[in-house]
Amino acid sequence: MIVVVRHVDDILTGGTREKVDETKAHVGRRFKLKDLDPANVFIGLQITRDREKRTITLDQAHYARDILDLYGFDSSNSISIPMQPTLQLTKAGLNEGLPEKERKLYQTMVSSLGYLMNCNNQLFYRF
Repeated sequence: MIVVVRHVDDILTGGTREKVDETKAHVGRRFKLKDLDPANVFIGLQITRDREKRTITLDQAHYARDILDLYGFDSSNSISIPMQPTLQLTKAGLNEGLPEKERKLYQTMVSSLGYLMNCNNQLFYRF
């Protein structure tokens, strides 16, 4: 058995060495290929392989760090409660007094975190 994953112009293969080489040769007869050795990143996922334990780990820690850097939170410290415990949130007050530029920035930040969250959830699917 061989697994072939394609995204735009990137291809990731998995299987026995014989099957992978056979597949590369077959595809290479029709298309120009560039073999980049074992993959460490594919479609934004960091790939770590431990041959001794026979495991492959996928993570997006680098993407999470990029988000923090992009929005200026790279040197922030964590806290146990991210807001004042006495803060009262109301639906009417969410956009009051917030300039358009800041509101759009906040929406972009939340969207970036939502993408990260959804991609991480999909990593746990079992095939």
